[in-house]
Amino acid sequence: MTWQELVFRINGYPLAKAKADLVKIQSMEDKDFVKYQQDAAMSIARHHYEANEFYRAKVKGPFPQRWEDLPVLEKTDYQMPLERMIAKDFLNKKLFTSKTSGSSGHPMYFARDGYGHARNWAYVMQRYQELGIPVGCRTAWFYGIPKEFFLHWKERFKDWLMNRFRFVVFDLSDKALEKVVDKFTRDPFEGVYGYTHSIVYFAKYLLKTNRVLNSICPSLRCVIVTSEVCTQEDRNTMQKAFGVPVKSEYGASEFGYIGYDIGHDRWRIARENLLVEILPVDGLSLQEYGGRVVVTDFNNKAFPFVRFSIGDIATLEQEPGSPVADVLTRLMGRTNDMAILPSGKVVPGLVFYYVSKSIIEKAKGIRQYVIRQRTKNTFEFIIEATHKLDREVEIAIERDITGYLEDGLQVQYVYVTSIQKATNGKIKHFYSEVEA
Repeated sequence: MTWQELVFRINGYPLAKAKADLVKIQSMEDKDFVKYQQDAAMSIARHHYEANEFYRAKVKGPFPQRWEDLPVLEKTDYQMPLERMIAKDFLNKKLFTSKTSGSSGHPMYFARDGYGHARNWAYVMQRYQELGIPVGCRTAWFYGIPKEFFLHWKERFKDWLMNRFRFVVFDLSDKALEKVVDKFTRDPFEGVYGYTHSIVYFAKYLLKTNRVLNSICPSLRCVIVTSEVCTQEDRNTMQKAFGVPVKSEYGASEFGYIGYDIGHDRWRIARENLLVEILPVDGLSLQEYGGRVVVTDFNNKAFPFVRFSIGDIATLEQEPGSPVADVLTRLMGRTNDMAILPSGKVVPGLVFYYVSKSIIEKAKGIRQYVIRQRTKNTFEFIIEATHKLDREVEIAIERDITGYLEDGLQVQYVYVTSIQKATNGKIKHFYSEVEA
């Protein structure tokens, strides 16, 4: 038993059972797995209908016979005191509780029962073992951390238990990054994990100073980025700078691990634990842009995450040989980060980021940037840089935006000394001030 597994046992999470159940499900024949998914989804929905007054009120009437007739819930549906949403059998039991980051200003509190939490971690542990960086190996984290004394040291203690060292991403100056390099020369890290933009930033610093990380730290095996967009350019930069495989994972606070990168902007869903649906968004072509990601957790009996729209946009595919559609593609960010154009066309805001990224990153002195939609036809590029863009670069950006989107869009450039991150250290790349 590893130290991490002992911690789970002390906290009452049945990790051994969760691991055994996961292996049993993965050994099923295709037809049996399809039935397992269907039964697990309907079973968790019926459980919450019978055990949870909050969810029963959302269903509004008798329990339906068809899955499609169950309600799709949004974040706003859950923004109430946590105890009002817990299933009755779990009100007095020890639960894993947390909240979303509240980037909109309104965090959402939620819970997972012990078995549900263990099933998520069983999947994570299995996946990281496959990547050669099992949970508990020495890992470098590029992450934020609370500033409040108690919460700060709680996170530091968890880092110590999990054998990870946290590089706090609020300072990415050259001086701070040189200290990161120095730590890698002295500490035999096997994995790197954290926010995409912070790790890409570190990768660019390594390339600028003509260093490759696995030459400095030969024990390094894999890099995993999470929580933010990772473009192919980002991936190429990191692989060149680190000298090891770079993987992207897809998750959400409410569900933990949702899927893992299988290449070419495709993510295999943790289908043993979750049902993922893609449903249309008003004003958005399902065929052209995909739909909203709706997730059901098979194992969380304490809290009703049944057909929860998590706010992301993607498409879903079924690969040859797979019994179910379990590959997410074209993952394009949040539904509330849509750009509404003068023609009435609605597009994911990250389209602007993708279109302009390859152009801007060729310019000298550009550190990072975000895009803000001020009006339907006005977009502001907020750029952290040592030099302004040449007019030729600006013209190339404007030409591509017109070509990909439509005529008549105005682009403005605002230069700043630093771009403010969220309190957890993340950068959001697109903001819209236009009401839908």
